[in-house]
Amino acid sequence: MGGGAGDKVFAGTSELPNFGIALEFTDANGKPARRGQFVEISPEATIVESNGNTVESPDSGPISRTFPNFEERFPGAKAVYFNRSADSDTPFAKLNGKLLITPGRNLEVHFKGTRPQTRKDDGAAFSLKSAKQTGQGYQVVVEYPPTTLMKSAGNAFEMMQALTTIPDIYGLTLVDSEGDEHQPVSRSSGAAAGSSFRSVTVNGVTRSESTNSPANSMTTVTYGFAALPENVRVESLVATAIDRQGKPKVVPFMIEIDSK
Repeated sequence: MGGGAGDKVFAGTSELPNFGIALEFTDANGKPARRGQFVEISPEATIVESNGNTVESPDSGPISRTFPNFEERFPGAKAVYFNRSADSDTPFAKLNGKLLITPGRNLEVHFKGTRPQTRKDDGAAFSLKSAKQTGQGYQVVVEYPPTTLMKSAGNAFEMMQALTTIPDIYGLTLVDSEGDEHQPVSRSSGAAAGSSFRSVTVNGVTRSESTNSPANSMTTVTYGFAALPENVRVESLVATAIDRQGKPKVVPFMIEIDSK
């Protein structure tokens, strides 16, 4: 576990979290979650300080709190954030939270170099459309396969809900010729191509229906990376996608901290 916080303002709140806890979950044999399911920590949690005071981290809904400077220190861990009193040095005794166990796929492909190319994982296609140097660094454009949620969207509203998850489900890591990994400093995404809707009225009832097959939809994400050091080139790009295929099972947990 680790304490600390990042530097990214969380939209929608006037109080910026200033304390983070990183957790790594394994099974009884010390192994990570098996392929076919995701084990995540809900952003809704409570810490109990040694003096009995409680600090809650309310559920942020579809918007996730991310603090890269903190999370990169604990690769593979999950983080939950709190807003503690700025002058508080009181140790905490308990952490109450919830695990979210969801069926699905964790997809990953490796693009060699920067030329346009397509790679597949478990039948899902990822396409590297372009990777070029800019005045600020590198701009990389990747097309991602649609998620199960996107495929099942029955109207424009449901598709928009699915698209709000893009920052959480699609990722890209740049690996340079020295073996160092770089995370994007910016990203922007376009609507899923090939999926549009129209309004249809039957017997006075209006509904939306797809005019294209969501199964063929692709989502384009444009990433910005900081400039690499002199004489260092892009070795590969690793694209990832999280495809949740059902509703999460909620498993409450409690961790007691021995401060002695």
